[in-house]
Amino acid sequence: IACLGLSFKPNIDDLRESPALYITSQVSKMGFSKLYIVEPNIKKMPKEFDQNSVVLVTMVEAINEADILVLLVDHEQFKGINQNSLLEKQVIDTRGILIQG
Repeated sequence: IACLGLSFKPNIDDLRESPALYITSQVSKMGFSKLYIVEPNIKKMPKEFDQNSVVLVTMVEAINEADILVLLVDHEQFKGINQNSLLEKQVIDTRGILIQG
């Protein structure tokens, strides 16, 4: 599973009081063998996460490795995701930016 976005709002690095950070923290406690986090605005893993099962990765790595993608923050980088790369994935888009009409 991959969680896309941790910040409080799009295109910033501020994680304080972030609902996405809370959600991802709860997902990390669900027992998945690996949780991939994509947050293009930070360089290191937040202290809330166990380093063994949670990995900070690029968008390309998340799409290649995860079967489930959970979009939590609508960063500009996520708006350009190639829809064809998501055809074999389960996508939960909480921001409505990946849904094609």
